[in-house]
Amino acid sequence: MLENVKVGSINYDVQKVENMNEDFSLLGQIHYHKGIIQLDETMSEDRKNQVLTHEVLHGVFYEAGFDEQEEDMIRRVGAVLHQVLKENDFYSAFNSEADAYAREMQKKAEKKQ
Repeated sequence: MLENVKVGSINYDVQKVENMNEDFSLLGQIHYHKGIIQLDETMSEDRKNQVLTHEVLHGVFYEAGFDEQEEDMIRRVGAVLHQVLKENDFYSAFNSEADAYAREMQKKAEKKQ
């Protein structure tokens, strides 16, 4: 799971929140002005990825100047976008690249010591 995501020129921190669904009936939420995306931590990884895709899509529309968004459209496009990313291995490809980059940075740090 991503810890942050850049949408337009804004970096959003991705936070896992306890009881978000129970307390607020939300699986996820984006806070544009704080640069935060919150996800209910009790969801499966697949559901977290789907909800993250949904919230990122809100961010894309917001950063493109669409302050008013229809939730039904975001839900539908987000579900299809998640399917495209998942079934074309974008998630694992991204995670593999991120892991390789982290290992490379770790090696560089160890060499400096």
